[in-house]
Amino acid sequence: MRRQRNLLKRWYALKMEIKFDGGRYVRGVCGGFETVSGREELLQRALMRLSARRGGFFPLPDFGSELHTLFTMKKSQRAAAARRMVYEALAPETQLQVRDVDYSESGDTARVSVELELAGGGSARVDVSIGGRGTSEND
Repeated sequence: MRRQRNLLKRWYALKMEIKFDGGRYVRGVCGGFETVSGREELLQRALMRLSARRGGFFPLPDFGSELHTLFTMKKSQRAAAARRMVYEALAPETQLQVRDVDYSESGDTARVSVELELAGGGSARVDVSIGGRGTSEND
Protein backbone atom coordinates (compact mmCIF):
# COMPACT_ATOMS: atom_id res chain seq x y z
CA MET A 1 0.00 0.00 0.00
CA ARG A 2 2.86 2.36 0.82
CA ARG A 3 4.38 1.76 -2.61
CA GLN A 4 1.10 2.60 -4.35
CA ARG A 5 0.81 5.80 -2.33
CA ASN A 6 4.36 6.84 -3.28
CA LEU A 7 3.70 6.09 -6.96
CA LEU A 8 0.54 8.18 -6.92
CA LYS A 9 2.34 11.06 -5.22
CA ARG A 10 5.09 10.95 -7.85
CA TRP A 11 2.52 10.79 -10.66
CA TYR A 12 0.67 13.77 -9.20
CA ALA A 13 3.94 15.68 -8.85
CA LEU A 14 4.50 15.34 -12.61
CA LYS A 15 1.50 17.65 -13.07
CA MET A 16 0.08 15.43 -15.77
CA GLU A 17 -3.56 16.30 -15.53
CA ILE A 18 -6.26 14.35 -17.30
CA LYS A 19 -9.11 16.58 -18.39
CA PHE A 20 -12.35 16.34 -16.44
CA ASP A 21 -15.75 17.53 -17.57
CA GLY A 22 -18.74 17.09 -15.31
CA GLY A 23 -16.75 14.84 -12.99
CA ARG A 24 -15.73 12.43 -15.76
CA TYR A 25 -12.54 11.95 -17.73
CA VAL A 26 -12.62 13.30 -21.28
CA ARG A 27 -11.66 10.75 -23.94
CA GLY A 28 -9.14 11.77 -26.58
CA VAL A 29 -9.40 11.05 -30.28
CA CYS A 30 -6.90 8.15 -30.18
CA GLY A 31 -8.60 6.21 -27.39
CA GLY A 32 -6.60 7.73 -24.54
CA PHE A 33 -7.58 10.66 -22.37
CA GLU A 34 -7.25 14.34 -23.10
CA THR A 35 -4.87 16.27 -20.88
CA VAL A 36 -4.87 19.86 -19.76
CA SER A 37 -2.01 22.25 -19.15
CA GLY A 38 -1.32 25.85 -18.23
CA ARG A 39 -4.20 27.94 -16.93
CA GLU A 40 -6.79 25.20 -17.49
CA GLU A 41 -4.67 22.74 -15.50
CA LEU A 42 -4.32 25.12 -12.54
CA LEU A 43 -8.05 25.80 -12.44
CA GLN A 44 -8.91 22.11 -12.72
CA ARG A 45 -6.53 21.22 -9.87
CA ALA A 46 -8.02 23.95 -7.67
CA LEU A 47 -11.55 22.78 -8.44
CA MET A 48 -10.65 19.16 -7.73
CA ARG A 49 -9.08 20.05 -4.38
CA LEU A 50 -12.09 22.11 -3.35
CA SER A 51 -14.68 19.56 -4.54
CA ALA A 52 -13.08 16.38 -3.20
CA ARG A 53 -13.74 15.38 0.40
CA ARG A 54 -10.56 15.49 2.45
CA GLY A 55 -9.63 11.95 3.46
CA GLY A 56 -11.84 10.45 0.74
CA PHE A 57 -8.93 9.39 -1.48
CA PHE A 58 -6.92 6.83 0.45
CA PRO A 59 -3.57 7.17 -1.37
CA LEU A 60 -3.55 10.94 -0.75
CA PRO A 61 -5.30 11.46 2.60
CA ASP A 62 -4.60 15.22 2.70
CA PHE A 63 -6.08 15.82 -0.75
CA GLY A 64 -9.40 17.69 -0.82
CA SER A 65 -11.29 20.03 1.43
CA GLU A 66 -13.74 19.91 4.30
CA LEU A 67 -16.26 22.22 2.62
CA HIS A 68 -18.82 19.40 2.69
CA THR A 69 -18.96 19.83 6.50
CA LEU A 70 -20.16 23.45 6.42
CA PHE A 71 -23.79 22.61 7.13
CA THR A 72 -22.79 20.85 10.36
CA MET A 73 -21.75 24.25 11.78
CA LYS A 74 -23.72 27.18 13.11
CA LYS A 75 -24.79 29.52 10.35
CA SER A 76 -22.84 32.40 11.89
CA GLN A 77 -19.59 30.41 11.66
CA ARG A 78 -19.88 29.12 8.10
CA ALA A 79 -18.37 32.04 6.14
CA ALA A 80 -15.21 32.14 8.26
CA ALA A 81 -14.95 28.35 8.22
CA ALA A 82 -15.35 28.26 4.42
CA ARG A 83 -12.53 30.78 4.06
CA ARG A 84 -10.24 28.71 6.31
CA MET A 85 -11.12 25.48 4.50
CA VAL A 86 -10.37 27.00 1.09
CA TYR A 87 -6.95 28.26 2.18
CA GLU A 88 -6.18 24.89 3.76
CA ALA A 89 -7.24 22.88 0.71
CA LEU A 90 -5.30 25.04 -1.76
CA ALA A 91 -2.14 25.51 0.33
CA PRO A 92 -0.24 22.70 -1.49
CA GLU A 93 -0.86 24.38 -4.85
CA THR A 94 2.24 26.56 -5.17
CA GLN A 95 1.29 27.94 -8.59
CA LEU A 96 -1.76 29.79 -7.39
CA GLN A 97 -2.75 32.03 -4.51
CA VAL A 98 -6.16 32.69 -3.03
CA ARG A 99 -7.11 36.35 -3.43
CA ASP A 100 -10.62 36.30 -2.05
CA VAL A 101 -13.29 33.89 -0.83
CA ASP A 102 -17.00 34.73 -0.99
CA TYR A 103 -19.58 32.60 0.79
CA SER A 104 -23.33 32.73 0.23
CA GLU A 105 -26.31 30.55 1.08
CA SER A 106 -29.68 30.04 -0.50
CA GLY A 107 -31.94 27.49 1.16
CA ASP A 108 -30.04 24.25 1.66
CA THR A 109 -27.29 25.14 -0.82
CA ALA A 110 -24.13 27.12 -0.20
CA ARG A 111 -21.84 28.61 -2.80
CA VAL A 112 -18.15 29.24 -2.25
CA SER A 113 -16.60 31.48 -4.88
CA VAL A 114 -12.80 31.68 -4.86
CA GLU A 115 -10.80 34.29 -6.72
CA LEU A 116 -7.33 33.02 -7.57
CA GLU A 117 -4.11 34.64 -8.70
CA LEU A 118 -2.29 32.32 -11.10
CA ALA A 119 1.44 31.84 -11.53
CA GLY A 120 2.68 33.72 -14.56
CA GLY A 121 0.03 36.39 -14.12
CA GLY A 122 -3.68 36.54 -14.46
CA SER A 123 -6.55 35.68 -12.22
CA ALA A 124 -9.57 33.40 -12.32
CA ARG A 125 -12.64 32.49 -10.29
CA VAL A 126 -13.66 28.99 -9.25
CA ASP A 127 -17.10 28.26 -7.79
CA VAL A 128 -18.09 25.29 -5.66
CA SER A 129 -21.65 24.51 -4.59
CA ILE A 130 -22.39 22.55 -1.44
CA GLY A 131 -25.84 21.25 -0.78
CA GLY A 132 -28.14 18.35 -0.14
CA ARG A 133 -26.59 16.29 -2.95
CA GLY A 134 -23.03 16.79 -1.62
CA THR A 135 -20.38 18.87 -3.35
CA SER A 136 -20.51 19.83 -6.99
CA GLU A 137 -18.55 22.28 -9.04
CA ASN A 138 -19.49 25.09 -11.37
CA ASP A 139 -16.95 26.78 -13.61
